[in-house]
Amino acid sequence: MSKDSSPEPDAQILRDFKDGMASWAGAVQAHKQAPPDLGFAGRLASLAQGASEAARVCRAADSAGFEWPHARKADSEPPYELRADTGRVGQRSSGNALTRR
Repeated sequence: MSKDSSPEPDAQILRDFKDGMASWAGAVQAHKQAPPDLGFAGRLASLAQGASEAARVCRAADSAGFEWPHARKADSEPPYELRADTGRVGQRSSGNALTRR
């Protein structure tokens, strides 16, 4: 629940958020599993629409005061591609930022 609102608007935001995330997940799944064919443009448009809807509901939830959990556990490893010595192109600069050679 958001910090300063009543349960009913919160419930609507949570429903919208769930629907938006489901739309995004469905579009990603359809895009990942499809062979290259004439439907590519439509799947890409659905992916863009799903991303737009997900962004809209996230902004609405943020504006309503919802707090966001951390995306990863505090003790988790970075993604494989960002770990040192994994053969990625570029060199490590100060901090965790990557730079191109």
